[in-house]
This record gives sequence, C-alpha cells and structure tokens, in this order.
Amino acid sequence: METDAKKAHRKRLSGPKAEKKRRKRDGSAAGNKSDGKEAGTACPIRRNPKAFAVHSAVRLQKEFHHAADVALRRERLPVVDRAPLVLPPVIVVLAGPPLVGKTTLLRGLVRNYTRHRLAELHGPITVVAGKQRRVTLIECKNDLGCMIDLAKVADLVSLGFSVLLILPEFMFVPLMSAMFTSYNYFQESLCVGILHIGQCFPCT
Repeated sequence: METDAKKAHRKRLSGPKAEKKRRKRDGSAAGNKSDGKEAGTACPIRRNPKAFAVHSAVRLQKEFHHAADVALRRERLPVVDRAPLVLPPVIVVLAGPPLVGKTTLLRGLVRNYTRHRLAELHGPITVVAGKQRRVTLIECKNDLGCMIDLAKVADLVSLGFSVLLILPEFMFVPLMSAMFTSYNYFQESLCVGILHIGQCFPCT
C-alpha cells in the first residue's frame, strides 16, 4: 500500500510579502532599517538630501523670524473674560408641609421688595434686592420630586429645611449649613429635635 505524500509548501509568488522578499534578495532594501520604511518609500530628505539643502541664507532667516513672530503672537493672545457682568440671583426656597405660611411669607417678601401685592403666585419670582443683587423666591410644593429638584439648586431654604437636608443625602453630598434664628422662642421638645438635626448635618 502506497503512503500518501504530504502536501508541499508553496511559496508566495505575488503580494506584499513576496515583493519584500524579492527586494531583500536583490539587495535593494539595504539602508532602510533606520527609518523603518520599505525601499522606494523612504522619506524624501533621505532619498534626495541635496533637494532639501539650504540654498539661501536670507530666506532661512526670514522663515526663522516669521516662525518666532507667530509663536510670540500666540503667547500674547488676549484672554477673554467670560465672567458674567451681573451675578446670578440667589435662590431662596420656601419649603414645608401645607398650611404653615409659605405663601403668606412669599407674598410678604414680594411686598417688602416691590411695594406691590400679588393676588396669584405662579412659578419662581425674582426681585431686586440691591444695585447688584437679585433674589429668586420659589415656593416648594409638598411633593417629593419637587423637593429633590429644589434641594439641588437652593442657596437658602426657609421653613421645613430639615426635610430638604435629609433628601440630598441620598442623591449627592452637598456643602450645607443650617441656620437657626429666634432659637430662644422654640419649645424645649423642639429644641431637642433641632439639636439632633445639627448633629446629623454639621456645618461644612
């Protein structure tokens, strides 16, 4: 029984690898190891160095001075001041359970700043508190989503701030500070609760 002959290896006769081997065999690939490119695709300054020689010292001096001027002009570009001319208003949120006086307080603040009475309140109200100071008053509804949204943007919270301090704890870690006024008018039981809130949320 005759044994089957194994299939012989067939060398590549065309293609990039065959061309590379052919050039290497012919000796045309010498000197291309330095720049890592194939023969015939070497950089022009290596293939014809005389074409890139300095022919005019005056032209070389002009090119050098032009490049230096461009670099200096780039360093002296004016910096655009993008700071706002008028500072954004301070956002004050009035939050708390129903029937605690949020709307009454908001109307009183608007009347104090504008000397006008508002019959209906819709949305945030921005009042001018000084020549370069504005205040935006927002009444927070008794809604969890509304409380979370306003707790992220509020600069100052009046009434019911304990809830707005607890909610952002699960959303992010803000820099908050609690401010208590007329502390001596609170009842004893309420003072204990306020001290507990101050321990949970220290001023940062």
